[in-house]
Amino acid sequence: MTWERFLLGLVTSGISTLGFCLLLKLNPKRIPAAVIGGMLTNLVYDAVVLSFGNLLLAAFSSSLFMALYSEISAKIFRAPAILFIVPCAIPIVPGSYLYYTGYYLLTQQTERLAYYAKGTLQIGLGIAVGMGVASILIGIGFHVLRYLRARIHERV
Repeated sequence: MTWERFLLGLVTSGISTLGFCLLLKLNPKRIPAAVIGGMLTNLVYDAVVLSFGNLLLAAFSSSLFMALYSEISAKIFRAPAILFIVPCAIPIVPGSYLYYTGYYLLTQQTERLAYYAKGTLQIGLGIAVGMGVASILIGIGFHVLRYLRARIHERV
């Protein structure tokens, strides 16, 4: 992957996230944070693919980042995290893999079908597990913060 292609991916991920924000009628004050989140999510995905060449690890890492970023943005903007998760997830949805899986299924090209079906499953599993792990980590983090706040208030 060349730098030009890398930058093009970053720009197109920002545009696609912006389009999805407009489609969802997201509050204009929240759109920049969502677009930046989508671009950074794509950046994490591409960086992991370039570094390790593993779709599962790339989807896991980027969805973990996306969920954590969305939770932080939700706290900053006092909004539900889902308003940031959905637009930020758009760049890592395996659209081309899904398309080619269906195409090669219909044309009965089993070798290519297996390749794209495997990629689709890896990315889907990576996104699901990454968001699950992020949810657990966030829950633990909030629990620890509540505990620490209670301990501080007991001392005062």
